[in-house]
Amino acid sequence: MGIIMSFARVRPEQVAELGFAGADDVGELLYAMRNPGPSGYLDKAWSGLDRLLRAAGSGIELTDAGDALADESYALWSADLVRDTDERLRALSFDALAAHYDPVAFDRAGIYPNIWLRAGGAEGRHYLNHHYSGLREFFRHAAKYRSAAVAHLG
Repeated sequence: MGIIMSFARVRPEQVAELGFAGADDVGELLYAMRNPGPSGYLDKAWSGLDRLLRAAGSGIELTDAGDALADESYALWSADLVRDTDERLRALSFDALAAHYDPVAFDRAGIYPNIWLRAGGAEGRHYLNHHYSGLREFFRHAAKYRSAAVAHLG
């Protein structure tokens, strides 16, 4: 086990319900909402992706965006933030993002998870590419339906 990050799409009419939920209820409520669409599951790639997105000057901060809910391991991203994030992700190919990937620097900085030097850095690059594709797909779908999103880090 380890720290993972995921996003869940939230329909506009569900946002208020999450805002009123107590700390013990946020996860269960979000699970019960189960809106269809692509998975926003980033697994443990969140830290590496966050580092690359910041290095690329994308304006996207995976771990510091949105409004904390009662359970602070969840953050609500407004529909406007989802739309803005989708636009920024569409404008940033993985190749442009990967220009900032340095497996040795990632390893030295202790970027989670500690996989960056495997296979000369190729395994980590592939891992990031896979989850970046999923992140782009999630935000594209959520923005299309004018949805908000909830990020979970834990």
